[in-house]
Amino acid sequence: MLVVVGAIALAASSGAFDSSAADRGSTVETASDGSALLSLDYPNGEQIELESSNSDRGVLCIIFGPCDGFRYNDVEIVVFADNTSSQQLTVEEIDISIDNTDMIRGDQLRDETRNNGNEINAVLGDFKCPAERDGLFSRQQTEDSGTVTVWVKASDGNVTVELERDVEIDCVQE
Repeated sequence: MLVVVGAIALAASSGAFDSSAADRGSTVETASDGSALLSLDYPNGEQIELESSNSDRGVLCIIFGPCDGFRYNDVEIVVFADNTSSQQLTVEEIDISIDNTDMIRGDQLRDETRNNGNEINAVLGDFKCPAERDGLFSRQQTEDSGTVTVWVKASDGNVTVELERDVEIDCVQE
């Protein structure tokens, strides 16, 4: 009799997570850059194309000398926005680099604080694209490219977000 009671006790469920199947499922997904707690907007696209017709300043070509290049000032690379419920997210650390330093000019790569709606920060750059002579007084932009890497850490005291993104910068050949 004792053996039968012991066998029944072992076979009976204790109710403590012994089920291996459930009738409901769950899915975990990563939020898109625009919907994340620290959202990212790419005003010029995730691949920025610098075309000479949109340059801020043309090149200086010295007769029988080199051409200075096409210039692009204050190009917005990425804008960060606070999508937390507290709206208290601040950028604590930011690191910006480019793998092709020949494309950088002027104030180079920099971040600026923003207070425009939920925008809290932006990364901008001043770029130059190479040019070659095409006749005595004319020039054409030539192809070049680089990748800007942005690493950022933001927090509101309760939530901390760290992320790294790459943005391709391309000088479009005419």
